[in-house]
Amino acid sequence: MDIDELVPILEAIIYVADDPVRPEQLKEIFPDESYDKIESALAKLLGEFNERRGGMAIRAAEWRSARSPAGSG
Repeated sequence: MDIDELVPILEAIIYVADDPVRPEQLKEIFPDESYDKIESALAKLLGEFNERRGGMAIRAAEWRSARSPAGSG
């Protein structure tokens, strides 16, 4: 799977998760993908969220969605 396919899947997982999602958990979900690819996809997702002017933000120690401090921009 390429990074562009992985990004929206990771976004969905993070969005519906009750708790923060650790990269190790994502590696368990995607055993055929390298940590580097997962981290690259997460970095791309973070960049996309930072460019959006919406009411959601990604916090990157453990990955979870949260309301943006700026509201809906």
